[in-house]
Amino acid sequence: MKRSSAVLVTAAAVAAVTAVVAIGIGGWRGENATPPQQTSAPPAAGPRSVVACAFEPGERAAFALQSHVRAKGVEEQADLFTAVLSWEVVDAPRPDEWLLRAAFSSTELQQPLSRADQRVTQPLDGTFMIRVGRDCRFTAKGYPSDWQPATRRFVSTILGSFEFAVDPSGPGLSWNVDQTDGLGRYAARYDAVQLTAGGLQMTKVKTHYLVDERANAMGFQVQLLGAQADATLDARGRWLRTAKGREQVRLNMMGSALAELEQRYELTRDDARFVQPDGAVRMAGLDWQDPFEMAATADLPVNPEIAKLSWDAALNRFSDIYSKGDPYAAGLFLAQWLKAHPERATDLLTALRNGGIPEVLRAAAFFALERCGTPQARAALMTALADESMAEMDRGRAAWALADVPQPTQDSARALVDAASDSQPKLVSGTSVRALGHLAERARTLDPAMQQELQQTLSQELEGARDDSRAIDVVDAIGNSGDPYFVPSLDERLADASPAMREHAARALRRMAPGDVTAPLMARLEVETDPGVQIALVDTLTTLDVREPSAIALANEQLAGQPTPEVRAALIRWLGASADQPAARQALVAQFHREQVPQLQQLIGRFVSADDLS
Repeated sequence: MKRSSAVLVTAAAVAAVTAVVAIGIGGWRGENATPPQQTSAPPAAGPRSVVACAFEPGERAAFALQSHVRAKGVEEQADLFTAVLSWEVVDAPRPDEWLLRAAFSSTELQQPLSRADQRVTQPLDGTFMIRVGRDCRFTAKGYPSDWQPATRRFVSTILGSFEFAVDPSGPGLSWNVDQTDGLGRYAARYDAVQLTAGGLQMTKVKTHYLVDERANAMGFQVQLLGAQADATLDARGRWLRTAKGREQVRLNMMGSALAELEQRYELTRDDARFVQPDGAVRMAGLDWQDPFEMAATADLPVNPEIAKLSWDAALNRFSDIYSKGDPYAAGLFLAQWLKAHPERATDLLTALRNGGIPEVLRAAAFFALERCGTPQARAALMTALADESMAEMDRGRAAWALADVPQPTQDSARALVDAASDSQPKLVSGTSVRALGHLAERARTLDPAMQQELQQTLSQELEGARDDSRAIDVVDAIGNSGDPYFVPSLDERLADASPAMREHAARALRRMAPGDVTAPLMARLEVETDPGVQIALVDTLTTLDVREPSAIALANEQLAGQPTPEVRAALIRWLGASADQPAARQALVAQFHREQVPQLQQLIGRFVSADDLS
């Protein structure tokens, strides 16, 4: 069956996937802590001169790029994009970060695999800006305010395909990092070869996505079937000279495959094709918000054919779309209809209250209210959250939807605060407080005043928690926020008497800055005795890419005396991330010879060559 989206090229389709994730309701809203799986043993490490991105104001460059996606079963069609990306370096607004003015030219865009209402309809020759860090990541992207969300997501996704992150401080030829694309955060492994001219030839293997548990709650999964790319980094650090890659993913919903997609992409530097971006575009005149946080329903005006449907016809169409296995499309359709009929948000709430919406459709209905973006829809969600006569699951769905509405307000934040009270049923209060954590993360860029209020609320909730279960809910919420303000509170919980509390605190620290949390995590690991907490600590240190000599020494010490196989596996993966360093390899080799579990010996073999193990 032909599917409606080509995820890896068409940014609008990527938005569809992230929206599917938002329909469900789960507990921890954060990344799966499963550490990267190495696909092959890295090459022997060797010294290299430091190679990283570095620019000079006024420099110019151009790159010919192409990307296309095919869906299994419809190989005769493909989403295709070819263009020349030109940029000039404008400024260095902070140390080790550069501001580039950029534009596409000679573009060709074909989107037969994408739904008509999600295709890019604007010209792609406008000027935008990019921030690039010393590690070659795109740290931010600024777009003209009149660019539609679909256009912004498309450009962000294209740029993400060509993001190759380096480790400018590491002397070795292999490194592990977490990166982000349109589907979310993922783990990647890099192996490099120093070129005689001074550049780097890099191989990037994307190992897995760090999935939001709300996706798991809906039965939605992004299965990475394979993702490898090769690129050459300029010797002077002027970004890439060449890149070529291939990725395959399978999208699953409720155990059934939605689509299996393959993307191929390629880039070659070609300065002769440089086209001057519009010099009148300035940083202050652009919108720097995350395009994947923008409302999908704002992409295009409401389709008149949708707008003219009656209430009953709209509900029937909503149900019909859902029954065909596409909950995202069903929710987005209903959101579009509600946008055309904002007063009907109250009728939808009434139908949810009196059972007029079947249980199988209720999550998608709340998602429609979330994505609609009208004040009436937001008010309906606030009413549902506060209505104690509604099912607890529905009130929880309303909480998550309120945290994700396109334009959160102080009133919607206070509704979540009220519902997060531990006087409410546990499902409602626990879900609401976790949603508050997510809203706090959004408020860091949307509304600093709201951020401060949410910081105070979460701090008070943690301090006043009446039992461990409530405190763990708040700790999870704090983890969702990713706010360094809470590091001292989480550090304190690492020493709590409850192993469950210590484990949740350790995992909540995954989203903080490594420099702020490495020391307390390692200090706790030195004395921790509970296996579950030990695994959480090591997983977090691995996720944060902590690879200092002191960390390798601690992992080695812990591994040598660790009786629990599951903890040893976590420690092996942590050391494996530093297998380019002799001390880490020696520790892994030593463990291989004393290890009694064959599966763990095989795990070590993923990081250390057979010659080293002989």
